[in-house]
Amino acid sequence: MNMKVFSVSEITGHIKLLLKSEPLLSDVWISGEVTNASKVRGNTYFTLRDETNQIQCVKFQDNQSHILSDGALVLLHGRIDIYEIRGSVQCYVDMVQEQGLGEQQLEFEKLKLKLESEGLFEESRKRLIPSFPKNILAITSPTGAVWQDIQNVVTRRYPLVELTLIQCQVQGDYAVPSILHAFEAVKLIENVDTIILARGGGSADDLKAFNDESLVRAIYSCKIPVISAIGHETDTTLSDLVADLRASTPSVAAERAVPNINDIFKNIITTRRSLNRIMNEKINHMIEQIKRSSRQLNYLTPNINMFRQQVDEIISRNNRNILGQIQIQQEKINGVESQLSALNPISVLNRGYSIITKNNDNSLVKKINDIELLDDINIHISDGILRGKITKKPS
Repeated sequence: MNMKVFSVSEITGHIKLLLKSEPLLSDVWISGEVTNASKVRGNTYFTLRDETNQIQCVKFQDNQSHILSDGALVLLHGRIDIYEIRGSVQCYVDMVQEQGLGEQQLEFEKLKLKLESEGLFEESRKRLIPSFPKNILAITSPTGAVWQDIQNVVTRRYPLVELTLIQCQVQGDYAVPSILHAFEAVKLIENVDTIILARGGGSADDLKAFNDESLVRAIYSCKIPVISAIGHETDTTLSDLVADLRASTPSVAAERAVPNINDIFKNIITTRRSLNRIMNEKINHMIEQIKRSSRQLNYLTPNINMFRQQVDEIISRNNRNILGQIQIQQEKINGVESQLSALNPISVLNRGYSIITKNNDNSLVKKINDIELLDDINIHISDGILRGKITKKPS
């Protein structure tokens, strides 16, 4: 009987593929009671149960552990997958809310998590607001206090800038398309330095347009730095998170968008004074350096006569040294000549000695055995050579 045999890894791998292929399990909301909660290295492991069943859960890098405590009723979002090492199915949680929060808040958190994972809120991508803008656009409603506040602050602080309103609705069903249309209009305007997106305070429903995904992506795609000022300081929308700079109120946004011209004048005066002081200090320092260098030059002017005498002394000293060395070398040469003269064979002959060589090969005769009877010999004496023949040898 033929049957296919699977390994444990093959089975758990197949289960993993089945779970991933089911869309419902990749984006699931579950409510239940937390039990067996424990935190390990910043990760929270717990069991979620209802009246009859339970499922293992994990939330990595959890900053909501105060919610995930035993007995807590929660609503969580995540995906169902298999932990292959143990072969157990569990929920990988990415968001947790205490039971009872409204659906709108849950959708807000879900969208925030999605956009955050895509990098829309990364601080590293946010641009600096220009320090000295020439042209600022305000996207807001023409009615109400927001536009008036922005004008007052900008005009008071930096009247050199050109401030333009692109009006839109900031509340209601048409707010999102109206604001998106304003961002499209921005593309037709040249030389814009900064955009202020502003709205006054209101309820969560009043501000929901600024949590719309299409608006957040429009701000992210905008080529011009955006300052957001939505609601009050305690309100935080997704538009605030994606903007290059968040201001607590529209008035603060206007302050952050332009410098204070009075501060500029003060800085100019302070800078001028500092430059004058620095230049005077530099000039005085250079004058002192010139004076000090002049004194050093006078002190260091050479005494030519003194140098001449020193040169003469050096020449005389060198001459004496050279003559002394010549005398020493001459004495050495004389000694060597005496030694060579003593060893010269002619000198030996002059003292009455003679040298005998064989006539046939001029070899030196040192001993009686070096010569034979009847050999011809040469007898070298100091003033010549005598010829002879050996006629007798001692026995």
